[in-house]
Parts: sequence; C-alpha cells; structure tokens
Amino acid sequence: LAADWRVETKALAALPEVPAPKGTRVFFIDMPGAKQSVLYMGRAAVKGSDADFYRMSVANERLGAGSSARLTQTLRIEKGYTYGAYSNLRREPYRGAFVASSQVRSNVTFESLQIFKQLIGGYAAHFDDGDLDTTKNLITKANTRRFEGLGALLGVLETMSEFGLAPDYIAQESAQLAAMSLDDAQRAIAKLIDMKDMSIVVVGDAKTQLRGLAKLGFGQPILLDRQGKPLSGKRKGK
Repeated sequence: LAADWRVETKALAALPEVPAPKGTRVFFIDMPGAKQSVLYMGRAAVKGSDADFYRMSVANERLGAGSSARLTQTLRIEKGYTYGAYSNLRREPYRGAFVASSQVRSNVTFESLQIFKQLIGGYAAHFDDGDLDTTKNLITKANTRRFEGLGALLGVLETMSEFGLAPDYIAQESAQLAAMSLDDAQRAIAKLIDMKDMSIVVVGDAKTQLRGLAKLGFGQPILLDRQGKPLSGKRKGK
C-alpha cells in the first residue's frame, strides 16, 4: 500500500567543473573506404541556467539553426556537399557546448571544413540588421507552434525545474528577443561562435582524406581509434 512506502532522501553528487580545452585541434578517426566523412566540432559555452544562454541561442539562428541558415545554404544548396549542416547551443545543467556538424561526401572533406571555418570565424563580421530582423521573425513564428502539444508543455515544466527558471521564462525570453539590438546579438556571437578553442572531429577514410588537413591551420591532425584513444606516433597525415 502507498501508506507503507518509505522515502529516503539521497543527495546527488555535484558535477565537477571541467576546464575547457585550450587551442583548436583536429582529430581524425579512420573508417577505411568510407564514402562520406562525418564532421563534428564544438567548444565550451555556458550553463543552461546562465543569463546569456538565451541570447546566445538566438545568435546561432542564422548560422545553423535550420535549413535556411548559412551552413546548410552554403554546404547543401550552393555546393551540393551534403544534405544538411547545422549548429546549436546545447542546454545542460553543467557547462554546455556550441556544436556544429555535418556529413559530407568524402572527396570534399577538406573543402567542407574550410567552409565551416570561414562561416563560423566570420559570422560576427557578417551578421547585420537584416540577419537580426530575420532571426526575430523566424523565432517568433516558430514560438506560435512551439507549445501546442502536451509533450511540449511538459518540456516547459522540465526546463523550469532543471534550470531554476521563473514560471514566466517564456515571456521573459520573448521580451529579450523583441528588445535585442544588433550590438546585443554581436556581443553574444563574440562570446559563443568562434573557431578559438574548437575541438574538430573528422570520421572518414584516412587514406584519401587525412593528408592535407594540416592546411586548415590547426596543426597536424591527431589520429584516434574508434574508442577515441590517441594512436601514438601517427599524427603526420600520411
């Protein structure tokens, strides 16, 4: 019976603060004969409860939040290298990450990484008033359908609970969005979207794609096994 249940409170262990990696590095995992390369890159951002989280999430919209953003428009529509390329800011109780990714044709691995480097590295300089207006319009329209289902409403409660947000946090975010200036957006971009201290992971055919990746400007790629452990003595792109 429910009356016979006994509840014992347990304290959860605190997550240690892990220092963010310094310097941008390229890691390569060999998949012999692969016809595609998987590209993942990320850098440390902020906790999901941070006051800057929402502004940073808004700042990412025109870079990689959907098919109309720069990454997919360039890599898929303009170049035909992939079916899609995206970026996002992950909301976590600990320090989350800004992550960009795609799966591209194997023979354009280097070219795709160059485009990621250019779009991410030059995003702040090219983000203008038109981008801000488009961002506000896209997010406002998406919010009209965002909370229609019971699952979405439950997600609101879970987010409030996990990150200690106020019951009206959705309204607060909407007000932040409406009031956001170009300077606000560019400050958020400068804090989040940068090639500095980026960890880049490439999974593909080393025989055809590893050579030359050092030309990206981030040093010789570091070879890893499929468990993510370094393969000692094999860092020369051969």
